[in-house]
Amino acid sequence: EAQVPAPSLRSEAEDVKRILRGQGAKQLIDARSKAQWEGKEQRGKRAGRIEGSISLPYKTLIDVQRGGYYEAEKLRQILKARGIAVEEPTVAYCNGGVASTAVMFGMWQAGAPLASLSNYDGSWGEWGNSLDNSEFPIVEG
Repeated sequence: EAQVPAPSLRSEAEDVKRILRGQGAKQLIDARSKAQWEGKEQRGKRAGRIEGSISLPYKTLIDVQRGGYYEAEKLRQILKARGIAVEEPTVAYCNGGVASTAVMFGMWQAGAPLASLSNYDGSWGEWGNSLDNSEFPIVEG
């Protein structure tokens, strides 16, 4: 089995299920496009989002004019406008665990403690491809 250098930075499906039961991290962030979050675009066997997740497409944090992430204050404003608190324990996901790391980095730049951030690297590739809605609940629309 591969060694994980910082286990707190990685979450698995069971960690996300704990969030859905009101345990563990307080925020679940979906770094995919808004269309995927709404279920209008489908990648995987199912369309939609993990129940209770907040949509924060990773591109929202990028200043295309300057060519990088927005400054910390602007990042905090973006996060606050979406109801995301940088001080709360957070798990991010996307399609395969890559875009969610961009959200984690943006949150860290905004002041989130690194130890409070975690990446569900199974992401939609695992959750959205399971056809068992009782075990892997999703929401569309």
